[in-house]
Parts: sequence; structure tokens; C-alpha cells
Amino acid sequence: MIIHSYLLNGFLNQEIPLEKALEITRKQITEVEGVKVYHNDLLVVGHVLDVFSHPNSDHLHIANVLVGENVKQIVCGAPNLLAGQYVIVALEGCVLSKEITIKKSKIRDVESSGMICSLKEIGFEDTFIPDKFKDGIFYFDSEVEVGSSAYKALGLEGYSLDIKPASNRPDLLSVYGFVKDFASCLGITSYIPKYDIPEVTSQKKIKIEVTSETCLNYNAIILKNCVIKESPIWLKAMLIASNIRPINNVVDISNYCMIVYGTPLHTFDLDTFSTKKIVVRNALNDEKVVTLDKVERVLNTTDCVITDGTKVLAIAGIMGLSNSIISEKTKNVLLEAALFDKNKIKDTSKRLNLSSESSLRFVKGLEKERVVKGLKLAVNLLIELADGVVSSPLSSVGSSELELKEIRVNMDKCNSFLGTKLEQEEFENILFKLDYGVIKDLGNSYIITIPEFRLDLDNENDIYEEIARQYGFDNIPLQELEFSPHGGLTLRQKRERLIKDYLVDNGLFEVISYSLLKESEVRGFHQIGEIVRVEKPLNDDRVYLRQSLIPGLLSTFIYNTNRKVANVNIFEIGKVFEASSERKNLGILLSGVIINNLVNKISIPVDFFYLKGIIEGLFNKLNFKLKFETSDYSYFHPFQQANIYFEGEIIGQIGKLLFQEANLYALEINLDCLLVEKKIKYSVVSKVPTMERDISFVIDEEIESGKIIDLIKQTAKDLLKEVYVFDVFKGNSIGEKKKSMAIHMVFQRETNLLSEEIDNVMKKIVNRLDHNFKATIRV
Repeated sequence: MIIHSYLLNGFLNQEIPLEKALEITRKQITEVEGVKVYHNDLLVVGHVLDVFSHPNSDHLHIANVLVGENVKQIVCGAPNLLAGQYVIVALEGCVLSKEITIKKSKIRDVESSGMICSLKEIGFEDTFIPDKFKDGIFYFDSEVEVGSSAYKALGLEGYSLDIKPASNRPDLLSVYGFVKDFASCLGITSYIPKYDIPEVTSQKKIKIEVTSETCLNYNAIILKNCVIKESPIWLKAMLIASNIRPINNVVDISNYCMIVYGTPLHTFDLDTFSTKKIVVRNALNDEKVVTLDKVERVLNTTDCVITDGTKVLAIAGIMGLSNSIISEKTKNVLLEAALFDKNKIKDTSKRLNLSSESSLRFVKGLEKERVVKGLKLAVNLLIELADGVVSSPLSSVGSSELELKEIRVNMDKCNSFLGTKLEQEEFENILFKLDYGVIKDLGNSYIITIPEFRLDLDNENDIYEEIARQYGFDNIPLQELEFSPHGGLTLRQKRERLIKDYLVDNGLFEVISYSLLKESEVRGFHQIGEIVRVEKPLNDDRVYLRQSLIPGLLSTFIYNTNRKVANVNIFEIGKVFEASSERKNLGILLSGVIINNLVNKISIPVDFFYLKGIIEGLFNKLNFKLKFETSDYSYFHPFQQANIYFEGEIIGQIGKLLFQEANLYALEINLDCLLVEKKIKYSVVSKVPTMERDISFVIDEEIESGKIIDLIKQTAKDLLKEVYVFDVFKGNSIGEKKKSMAIHMVFQRETNLLSEEIDNVMKKIVNRLDHNFKATIRV
């Protein structure tokens, strides 16, 4: 939002220096993103007395220009330079930009003292330059005081502040709202003129029908015999200062009223209507319209449109169509000022990917009183600047009452909240300065009525924040924070850091992926509960909260391989979500090769057991024991996947991803159960030597090795210190659908073990293998 000093000073009825305006705005109102100063003593109005052809050029001219009491000889190449024009002259020493400083010079042997300027040369953007001045100098249409400030003659003299209103301050999207807040900071009253609509003899109102819930209030009035012409220079200047391109007096007036009151208005050419009424309805499903930006839009039944009962004239609150635009032929104007449901306008604007100055203000929120104020100002300007004649009373449909909010505040609580020592008189003065209705209640409590232009104020904390702004944040005494000098990581943080360090040490890279996914991505992988859909997503492709980290890892893999990056080995620690809870997971994805030794021509690709080894090594460091059992997930290879168990519960999955022909292995584990406090048990290193045994047997190939290991552990109990499979063999010599397994076992206890004891344990193991799995011992 841009605030020009012309309007600021006018509405405050006093001149505010730039330094003061900046200080108050930055400290007490909002952020200032930029400042423009429209002042240059060496940029003045000149009167072209006569023009001659340059003797040494076929396109240059020599002009004698009266500047104040002096006549300057200036060489100019503009094709539209003529004697008698009032032009903008940059005198010697004038700095127009970093590249252009005006100096006395000779151009083709002819002295030139200054420069006759185009609008572009004094800083105007091409968008704001009228067509007749785009390829030449600018000249005024009427007589202007010679030697006066060029910026003053253009109506721009002063400065402008480019403010950035916070999302909860829709009132600052207008000069009206900014001035009221600025005035309260100064402790003065703002002077904003009030307007009335002239009385008319005709009592025939335009008919308005509203059937859409999006439209809360609709006002319309007709002005006949309007003359469409160029706006006066002051009006064009205010629009240009606000980065709005002047078009014609009628359209410019509606844009000016939007700047002043933050009220989006719309002007229609009444003679283009098929009927003499306005119908505000919901759009038809798949109804097509072409907006002013010449783009075809497809609407649905949640969108609201303004029609004449036959054809669509505008998408409510967002943009009009070209079929009722104000043109040079327009004579009769219908002026609209409406109030729409901000949430529904936001939904339509987002779905159509169509935003405008109007939609921005409707989405932030307006109140009916300000809408009507904007309409009244527009009517008076149309009478003054377009010779319009009001031909009908104001027609209004919709709610007319605005229920003002009341909030109870307490002075003692405010002082405690802010750390201030406000006395009763000072406290009450601040409330009055903010234009609140104040009623003294019991003790130091007050009931205040919120003004209609501050819709963002909801509770007492909002009021205390407003009081702090008015009091001045710099005036609130500083207090030392009480904190403990002792810091450190929690156990959870330490373990999470250990996990990351371990995985990085093993050659993996950490990534962070989006938490929002497509529905197909959420449903295509492991689900932990009811899927959550975001009500108002920023992007239609990212609507659902993830329940697995694998889709994000897979997207990162695709992104990198598309850019010829080989061996994408990555991990992510992040949250996954379901309807009633969220949890933190670890996801890993491996691809490519583990070792690629070009000298020895050795290349070892990643596989299921390499990934399994990484995760087992990681959780051995954490003193956790994991188990793996076969699983049946559609996104993993049917014979290379497993559930990961911890203390009897499934905490994750591991497997080879079925993705094109890529060699991809992934796992995902719930970390919440592994990052909790767990006491570590320590034991004395035994002085007794270990005893080792190997056993080899043939079993059915579908029997999992984990079940064999579990049986051996159950049988040997505390004597068994270590057990693992060191060989698996399949072949015709073993038998169809059979496999040979070899297992190594290590036995130990605090006292010496006898060979006979180990032999007895081995017999029990053999017997149980035979009984449970029909295992045949190989000698």
C-alpha cells in the first residue's frame, strides 16, 4: 500500500515532514518497504519560445526555452517538440539517475544548457506514460507557471511511503485507515471529508436481486450524461504514485476511491445492459467468461457473479468483463459498491489463480460503512469531474446493521502484560485516541466498543498490543531475562543427532521433503491411520498430509537422476501425520552401487542386506535389538521385503521398491519408540573363555532364518552369547524347494563350561529343529 504525502497532509490538515512520517510509521504502525521523494529544485517547468532545425543534423532541433527569468538554449531530438509548449526542463547540475547528470555541453557544435525531458527520463515507468508521450518529450496541456517545480506541476510534489501492512491490519490497505492510525499516534483528529449523495426527484431505483450467499450487501446508483475524458492531473498523479495506470476519469475515480477508503468499486456502462436490473447469483457449473485480462475463466457453482439478469458482467469481488467496460462512448454509468464474504472470494481467487487490488481488499475484510463512504465519494467526484447527473436514489440490498464488538480490558492486567506503569488518566487517553467507545466498569476494568474499521481486534490481548503501540515500544522498560546458564541437548536430541551422524558417516545425505502430497502418493505407500486433507492448500498438487517419508525420498531420487546424478543415497527424519496424531519417522533410500573401484574393476550394487546392515548397525549403537519378518506390501518386491519389529511391535518396513527398472531399496522406521529414555544394562566382562559350535542342516526354503535363530535362542537360553547365519546354499544336490543353512553359535557363562554341557544343548537344538522344521542335519 502506498501513502502519498498529498493525501496524508490533506487528511491531517497539517504538513508532516518525511522524517516524522517515517519515524511514526516504523515505530508505531507498520513496516516501510520503500520511500520515494518527488522533489528536485533543478527540475522545473519551461516555456518553449521558438524551435529551429539544427544546422548539423536532420533530426535534432534547437529550442529557446524560458525558465524563470532566463532563456536557455537547448538541443533536443524529440519529434514532438513545438514552439509554445510548456515542458519539463532539467537544468545544469540536475541528477536524473546514476547514469544521467545534466551538464552544459556542445551537441554537433551547438551549445546546449539543459535537457527537455520525457516522462521516462524523470523516472516514470512505461506503463504510466500516455501513448502520445511514449516516443517524445512530455508537455502540459495548459499553461503552467514557468520556473515552478515540475513535480508540483505534475501533482506529485512531496513523498510517498510504500508500507507493508501486517496480515491482521486490513485497515491499512487504505489511506483512510492509515491516516486514522497515524492521527491517533500524534494525538490529533484526522480530517476526512464526509460526502452525501444529492437528492433526486425520481424515486425509481435500479432493481437488485441477490441470490448468492457470497454477497452480503450490494449498493448501486445510476449517473447519466457522464462525459468520458482524461482525468485532471492531480487525480492521475495520485494513481501513478500508487502504481495504478490512469485510464479515463470514470475508471480513475473508482480506483482513487479504492486508494482512499480501501473500497473496491465497479463502474458499468449501463447502455450495454440487456435489462435494467442487477442480478447477483452463483455461477453455473462450467460457466465460461473472459475477464478484462483477456483470459477465459471456467467457473463453478461456488463462484459469485454480477449479471444483468442475462449475461455475466463481472466475477464478484475480483475482476470485471469487457462487455460492460467504460469506453469513450459511455454516457450512462452504473456505480456498484458491494460487500462480499471474504472466505468465498479468497477461494474463487485462489482456484482461478486470479488476484486483483479488489480481491486483495475483499479477502482481508471490509465493513459496510466504509463501502458506502467510498461510494459517496465516487458519486461526488463523478459529478465534479465527469459532469454526471444522479438519476436514481441509492439502491441497497443486504444487511444494513453492523454489530460492533465489545471487549473487557483491565488496566492492572495491561500493565502486568506489558511491563508498564500506566496511570488511569494515561490509560484512558490512549483508549480514546484509538477511537474506541469506552465505558468505565468496576475497579480498573473498562468495556470498550471496537470501531467498525478495526475488524481484526478480537480479544483483550489485541487491545493491549494496540496500547503498547500507542505508548511506544521504546518507552516500555527493558527487563533482564531470567535463565539458567546451564544448557545441553535432551536425550532425544542426542539420539537424533547420533542417528544423523551415523548415516552421514555411511555415505548418506540428509534431505528435507514436502509434508503435503498428492492423494495417490499418500495412498500408494504405508498408511498409519486416517488420511488428513488440508482445507485450504496452497497448491492443488499438495493437498494431503504425508503418512510416509518414502514418496518424498522417491521424488528427490527422481529429481537427481533426471539431472544425471548417480548413486542417490539419502535419508530424512521428519514427521508423518494421521487424523488424531503425528509421529517422527526415519526414512532411507539407497540406489546405485556401494563400491565402484574402476582400477580393480569391482562394482558392488546396493541390495536388501546392505540396507538391513546399515539399520542394524545404527540401532546396535543405540543398544536396541531389531527383528525382521517377511511382509506383504504392494510397493515392495514380493521376495525382498520385511517388517521391522521392536519389542514385539512393528515399527517399520524395509524392502526393494518396485519403481521402473531402478535398483532402489528403502526403509522407514517410527523413531518415537526408539528415542525415549531407556536404561542401559552393563555387565562385567567374563574371565571364562567362550566355546563355539557350528551346525549345518537342510530345511524347506520358505522357512525364515529369523525363526531358526529364535528357536536356538529359546533352547540355549543364557548360555548363548552370539548366533548368526554364515552360509546359505540352494541347488539340485540339496533338493527341490530346499536350502542348506549353516549357523555359528558362541556359548559362555561366568563359570567354566564343560563340553558335555554344550553337547547336551546342541542335542536339544537338533531335536527341536527336527521337530519344528523337519530339519535334516548335514554332517
